[in-house]
Amino acid sequence: MVSVMRMGRLQMGKIKDAVKGHVLLIRDLFESPAETFVRMKDEPVKSTFSFLLFLVIVNVILSSLLLYGYAGYAVWELNNTTAQNPSSNVDVDSYAGEWYSAVLMQALNMFLSNLSGVLVVVLLLHMGILLNGALGMWREGSAAGINSRLSDTFRVVVYGGTPYFLFQFLRYIMDPREVVAINPSVHILSGIIFWLAALALIVVGLREVHGLTEKEACKSIIFAILALFIMLGYIGLYVNGFIGYGNLFSYP
Repeated sequence: MVSVMRMGRLQMGKIKDAVKGHVLLIRDLFESPAETFVRMKDEPVKSTFSFLLFLVIVNVILSSLLLYGYAGYAVWELNNTTAQNPSSNVDVDSYAGEWYSAVLMQALNMFLSNLSGVLVVVLLLHMGILLNGALGMWREGSAAGINSRLSDTFRVVVYGGTPYFLFQFLRYIMDPREVVAINPSVHILSGIIFWLAALALIVVGLREVHGLTEKEACKSIIFAILALFIMLGYIGLYVNGFIGYGNLFSYP
């Protein structure tokens, strides 16, 4: 029993040290991004993935707390409405269960989509870096980025994406009375602002880690964005075609 408690304290100590290290890294990224990217260039991929997990978990927790609060407010308001109209026969518990379940599902969706989204961005950005390097070598004899490592691109995207992960939860700040109708313009606009902040850091990371100029870094990002739109377009055409094919067998 004593050994189990000792192991538990050791694990808690390791977790506290890891969290403290991640918080200090976030501070360094905002205070001196260029120096931080250079320092973290040779960090093990495992450490970078640990930092990514930390950012995603913080993002999910903050977003879920907001959504959980909104769900609680909606349940409280529905309780008051039902109390004033006893003949309404509204099953408050049923609604509460659905709303709280929706919050849990949204949390799971955010966790998985953030992790998978990073991997997709890393692959597309690395393709953009290699393509930019190949074009530079063909046109100007410059091979910047042609020998880039995928692990370095992973570090750049994770550390550069810090503003997006930290402040993404702000997209869910809204009037509790309108919790069932998130304002799409605010949601999208705030997401764009956080992505622009992340892109600025990514440009710094590409310059310091891959040795690209700001122009080459921006071109690599543009290549990646174009590839993403093309990929999403093909997925959309496939899904629409599949749904259209399925509608042939649907009842009128």
